[in-house]
Amino acid sequence: MSKQLIEIFSSKSDPRGTVESLLSKLRAFIELKHWHEFEEGLLSLVFEYQYKDVVPLLECVFSELSTFLDPVIQIELLGVMLEKSTQDDSAKMRAISKLKEALPKTDLISAFLIIQEVRTLFISKDFEKGFEKLLQAEEIVESHRSVPKTIFNALYSCKLIYFWQREDFSRYSSCFSQFLAYINISRFTPEQQVHLAEQSLQASLLASEVLTFGHLLDHSFLDHISKNQHNQDLLHLVHCFSRGDIDQVNSLLEDNSVIFRKYPLLLKQQKQLRRKIQIITLYNTVFYSQTERQGFQVSFRQIAKASQVDMEEVEKLVILSFSIGLFVGKIDQENDIVNIQSVRPQDIDIKRLPLLKEKFVDWKNTIERTLETIASM
Repeated sequence: MSKQLIEIFSSKSDPRGTVESLLSKLRAFIELKHWHEFEEGLLSLVFEYQYKDVVPLLECVFSELSTFLDPVIQIELLGVMLEKSTQDDSAKMRAISKLKEALPKTDLISAFLIIQEVRTLFISKDFEKGFEKLLQAEEIVESHRSVPKTIFNALYSCKLIYFWQREDFSRYSSCFSQFLAYINISRFTPEQQVHLAEQSLQASLLASEVLTFGHLLDHSFLDHISKNQHNQDLLHLVHCFSRGDIDQVNSLLEDNSVIFRKYPLLLKQQKQLRRKIQIITLYNTVFYSQTERQGFQVSFRQIAKASQVDMEEVEKLVILSFSIGLFVGKIDQENDIVNIQSVRPQDIDIKRLPLLKEKFVDWKNTIERTLETIASM
């Protein structure tokens, strides 16, 4: 063990202090070559105790101990080191190149370092070159069956940056759902969480395929935005879309709405947002009109009233809903009726649980009648 490593893992002040005690234990684990205990202690030092001198500590660890550490642990710590190190682009690129030489030549570590290069390229606005490298890293990652969450976290966060820059909100929303599965939201600062929430909520509104919002609204990353007065209008708008509250949405989308001054992307897509709430309202009307599992009717007049469109617009709205797979059925133009065969499942608002209970009772009664019919044969 080098003098530098001994110095880093020696007590800095009060040996009875938590961090100082942990540093001493880590030194002992190195001397005893208890690498598993060393890894656990190191992760605790970095993430739980937010050790302030983390960059020189990890640089030294990677330089002298990388051959003894689990690659997954190394990737976890690499992410921290690069995040905490200098924000200067050229310096960060030099640090990545240096790490490439020092670390074991494994595919996953190479992929992770490529993703860090991509981050730096994105910061310098070189999005196309960055995305090409990102696809290289993704190809490496997809060839492995077991991949650390840290790599997926880094991969998806870069893809989100790219899709947002390209205003590709459908792919952003799809990627964000995957991203949520891998992040540890407690490692994000409140400011980062608010930024993430603002982008994801806007993308969910602007992506034509996103018609349910429960996966976003129930997530803990919205905690900070819900307490921030500046963002209340955006969160309220998404809640209104989620409920299919067309009156509230139209009120919030008035031409001089405050929300458009805060979020100009929504202003650009105002017409599409109005069409989207009409489709969601139609979907809810059909979904909650079901009396049997399949085979029921909804009139044009019901749809026009719920979606606030003219009778002449109903057929176009229904065809659009068919095309995106909200339900399957046929239009009876002669009688101004839509014959519904099946409806796509959706998130259930907690206020509608009594209706869900009624549907389960109806289903139970149907099953009982079926069993009685079979028994009488």
